[in-house]
Amino acid sequence: MIFAARLACFAGLLFTASGATALEYRSVGSHPAICYDFPQASSKKLAIASRGMPLEIVIDNGDWVKVRDSAGKMSWMESKALDKKRTLMVIAPMAEVRLSPDAGSSILFKVAQSVLLELKQNTETGWLEVRHPDGISGFIKSTEVWGE
Repeated sequence: MIFAARLACFAGLLFTASGATALEYRSVGSHPAICYDFPQASSKKLAIASRGMPLEIVIDNGDWVKVRDSAGKMSWMESKALDKKRTLMVIAPMAEVRLSPDAGSSILFKVAQSVLLELKQNTETGWLEVRHPDGISGFIKSTEVWGE
């Protein structure tokens, strides 16, 4: 029992020391990124993350980050493969982007599942301001996307 408590305390210290006290998301940069099973280039390659894919940062070790994708799969990748520009992935079968952050607002366009949108702003009201790759901007419900 005491060992478990000490282990939990140590894990909490490590988590806090890494600076990861809140969920952090980043997106794959301008080139696809290799996902590894361990934080070194000689380890097993698991997958390739597409350009712009949003990923949750689980652990940040400086040169390497442990990430979780929208399906919950975890892997390691080099930090330099990620960009500060934020994208979101539509997880709803079909999402509506509206003129303003209001369910009664006009629908600007609909977006299919897995489409990536640029995050412009989190309104902190359950709505996100997004930009489609075609340049059209509007608001989407935060529950219809992943990577917020």
